[in-house]
Amino acid sequence: MSEIQVSNNQLQVLKTKIIKYVPGHGVSEIQPFMLLDVSGSMIRSIGNQRKIDMLRSAVSGYKGIKQYVFSDRVTETEYIPEPYGSTELHTAFQYISKANPQKLLLVSDGLPDDPKISIETGKALKIPIDVLYIGNSGDEGEQFMKQLAEVTGGKFMTIDTMEKDNFQKNLSDGIKFMLYA
Repeated sequence: MSEIQVSNNQLQVLKTKIIKYVPGHGVSEIQPFMLLDVSGSMIRSIGNQRKIDMLRSAVSGYKGIKQYVFSDRVTETEYIPEPYGSTELHTAFQYISKANPQKLLLVSDGLPDDPKISIETGKALKIPIDVLYIGNSGDEGEQFMKQLAEVTGGKFMTIDTMEKDNFQKNLSDGIKFMLYA
């Protein structure tokens, strides 16, 4: 369930709630988390826009969803910084495990620094990790991200960077679908 406001012809999500029904226990509210890659590779452009700027635009309207950004460090934030550092996904999983997430959407454009440890720390969260991969279909990064989603029971989607004309819309739609599907 989302609380939505229209202002200056702009649609803005004020607060987002995801409700889950558990047989025998009734309904409970789930706090969704977004884990967003801000590593150095996010500075690359697709068409005439940088990936980081399109990511900022795609997640800017979500209120009530915890956003964490990661590269070689992890921060809970509402502002997505400029890209920097490497892709220490395992460190990000260790950090957010302290917040006890129930629903996690990972948005990333590539391979982590240590794929094996990233898979292990992702599985240790004991929740499905939904993955939105920003990259070329069929490459090594996509294969890793698909494996991560599969071993944790999450959903997987690729937003192909070769589709430059529709990339921003596909990214925004992909995030919306992954959060609410």
